[in-house]
Amino acid sequence: MSGSDEKKGRLARYERMKRPPPMMIQSRDIEILKAIGCEYRYLTARQIHLLFFGGSMSQTRLRLTKLYHSRYLDRVHRPVVKGSGEAVYCLDRKGANILAGELNIDRGRIFWRGKKKALSHDSLEHALKVNDFRVALSIACERTGTARLVGEWVGEQVLRDLRQKVRVPYPSDPDRYIECPIVADGCFGLEFENSLQQFFMLEMDLGTESNTRFALKVRAYKEYLGSENYREIFGERAFKVLVVTASPRRMENLMKTARKAGDRSTFWFTDFSKYTQDGELLPEQLMAEIWRVPADWFALEEDWHGGRYVQIAQPKDTGRCRSLLELAGPAPA
Repeated sequence: MSGSDEKKGRLARYERMKRPPPMMIQSRDIEILKAIGCEYRYLTARQIHLLFFGGSMSQTRLRLTKLYHSRYLDRVHRPVVKGSGEAVYCLDRKGANILAGELNIDRGRIFWRGKKKALSHDSLEHALKVNDFRVALSIACERTGTARLVGEWVGEQVLRDLRQKVRVPYPSDPDRYIECPIVADGCFGLEFENSLQQFFMLEMDLGTESNTRFALKVRAYKEYLGSENYREIFGERAFKVLVVTASPRRMENLMKTARKAGDRSTFWFTDFSKYTQDGELLPEQLMAEIWRVPADWFALEEDWHGGRYVQIAQPKDTGRCRSLLELAGPAPA
């Protein structure tokens, strides 16, 4: 920011003001700080706008800019090939102090940028995609009224700390086992209008995982679902694994891999484009018929290969797409 801009009182776009104008912290500001510091960790202005504001985005951007210049929030930018990337907001020390002091929140529960090592570009993009899903899910439940979130969202780090693992046979050698950790990108529950509840694990796929690795993940989840360790932590609730992919082609590839790995309908697939358009979230679409399951699109057939019969996933393509609301069961007569 140039000295003349600061003298005129304009808020800089890329640099913090040395002497920002005074601001009064409002209750909505506290909620924003809490959401970032205790739940999401990283949020874009668009995500914050959906969660806490209505009307014009300009009001949201102005408020976030003030929180940034007053050092309640810090920000990084999404990587781009040319120009400046979208601002991504995280908590700064001053915001963490407010949450810990005024709201009496345990400092250990608060995430702020100075506390942790900065994320790599790939990790940041993955985190934002997960948060896109979380924000869209929250708004979809609020707007449609067809389901509500049950309990708290359980994040990746909490699941990682549980240290859950299963042993599954290696695809090319059934006598050889590999130990697979169970670490979803998040898990949550939905309660539908008829009071039936369904539990979900989320897998956000950015196209970096090999088919072999994904097949092991499918087998691991299915093994885990029937394990004693799972029942000890989550009880008797069965889960569905929601896989969100980077493209329709990638989705079909992973569906075929899942079917070959023995899954019929535990894994549900969609891609980003089904609930986003031109960078904007379309939350209600998450409850629409945008989900596919392997059994509707691929069938297993035996084929002679390498001196033995192996199962091959062949195209079936019934054209059926499903809604999460189907998991509530048939509508009452």
